[in-house]
Amino acid sequence: MKKECVNMFRLTNNPKGYTLVSLLISLSILIVITPMIFPVLKMTEMRQDVNHQSHLELRQFDFLIAFELNRSKVVKVSPDKLRFYKHNGDQTVLEKYDGLVRRRVNGTGHEVMIFDVDEFKITMINDHTFTIYCKRKDGSEFEKVYSHRSIDIF
Repeated sequence: MKKECVNMFRLTNNPKGYTLVSLLISLSILIVITPMIFPVLKMTEMRQDVNHQSHLELRQFDFLIAFELNRSKVVKVSPDKLRFYKHNGDQTVLEKYDGLVRRRVNGTGHEVMIFDVDEFKITMINDHTFTIYCKRKDGSEFEKVYSHRSIDIF
């Protein structure tokens, strides 16, 4: 009995055109690749937003303020500084300094939170609520309202 060996390439290189097997292979490859296109396109779209450092910097700043508020016993507000007093006695200050907003803990350190700051204002709304407004030199603005149970004005 003679054994027949089927060559896969011979099936796809048919001079008469595509065979059913080659069509099924092409469709299966297309079906596998198609769902991967949308996440790749979405990642490239998101990457354009991520490359905009100003946006990320301001989101991180917002997260830091919320984090400090949650850990603080007392918050003291002035027009250009924000002081957080923690239960263990540590004091964290957010302030404008030479065109940037920096964070200092217990009067030491110099952690830059936002670069290229043109304007930085903190405004009291009521006894438990304040607004932070930040305008960058590139024209982007950030304004958010925060609240805390114990806010003092200094």
